[in-house]
Amino acid sequence: LEAHQTGLQLEKDVYQALLELHATASKYADPHLTDYLEGEFLDEQVT
Repeated sequence: LEAHQTGLQLEKDVYQALLELHATASKYADPHLTDYLEGEFLDEQVT
C-alpha cells in the first residue's frame, strides 16, 4: 500500500512540475515548448 501511495505522489509531483513548466513557457510566449508539453505529456496525463 505504501509503495502504491508513493507512486501516486510521484505521479502528482511530476504532473505539477509539467504544469509549472507549461505556465512558464506560456508566460514567455514559447509556443513550441507549450505544444510539445501538451502533445507529449499533459494530454497523456488526462486520458
